[in-house]
Amino acid sequence: MDGAGAAIGAGGSHQGTTLVDAQEGDVDTSGLSPDGSVERLDPGTTFDIPQPKPRSSFLTASAEPQPVKAALYRVIDETGKALPVETKQEDGVLLLTAQADIAILEGAVSGLQTLQGRGIDTITFTNGTISVSFSLAEVIAKGASSDVYRLTLSGGEANFTLADADITALLGK
Repeated sequence: MDGAGAAIGAGGSHQGTTLVDAQEGDVDTSGLSPDGSVERLDPGTTFDIPQPKPRSSFLTASAEPQPVKAALYRVIDETGKALPVETKQEDGVLLLTAQADIAILEGAVSGLQTLQGRGIDTITFTNGTISVSFSLAEVIAKGASSDVYRLTLSGGEANFTLADADITALLGK
């Protein structure tokens, strides 16, 4: 075992069985800032080291905006509960079949614009009792992208609205 080491300087040593403590060196404070200091602490003293704060001068990576994922349309019953729907797409026609007495197809015009961009020209909606079709282009031309359309099939009747305006005349049977 060696003698006690110095805070500034070399470690302790021994000569034979005699422990030799290291001599303390002088503190070189020439590199300290004007408000800097050196403090001698007793052996075993613990202290918290303050963590540096982030500098605002660092460049931050701008997050790429992520597209909002939203349903292009939904099929519900009169209480707003989602209905199972069979979907088929062929030759620019999207066929939606919901087996319910009352079935409602609703969505925003922006969803119709997306479907149109995917090659859909017409939607045919049926509940097993009545089947109606509409042209996406005609509905898109009548409203803003945020407007909501609602096609209700009830029994043998159909009602079609866009932003609360009746557009049932656009339906083909």
